[in-house]
Amino acid sequence: MTKYSKNYKPSTSHRRSFKLNYLKIWCIGFGVVFISVVFTYLLQINHIAAKGFEIKELEQQIDLVKEENEKLSLRMVELKSAGTIQGKIDMLNMVRVDKISYLNTSGSVVAINK
Repeated sequence: MTKYSKNYKPSTSHRRSFKLNYLKIWCIGFGVVFISVVFTYLLQINHIAAKGFEIKELEQQIDLVKEENEKLSLRMVELKSAGTIQGKIDMLNMVRVDKISYLNTSGSVVAINK
C-alpha cells in the first residue's frame, strides 16, 4: 500500500498549470457571455429600427387616409348643398307639388285577408 505524506505539496508547475487553466476557462466563459450580450444587443437594435420604419410607414398611411377623408367630407357638403339639389331636380324634370293629400288609416281596414 502506498503511503502519502501529510506534508506533500504539489509542485509549483502543477499549481501554475491549474491557475492558468482556471484563468483560461474564466476568460473563455467571459468571452462567450460578452459575445452573447453583444449579439443580443444588435438583434434588439435591429428589431427597434425595423419597428421604427414600420411606424413611420403607418403614420404616412394615416396622413393619406386623413387627406382622403377631408376630400370626401368636402364632396359630401357639395352634394348636400341647395344648388346641387336644385340642379338635380331640374335635370330629372321634377315639378313642385301644390297640394299634398295624405291617406288617413286610423280605424279603417287597409288590407283584407281572403
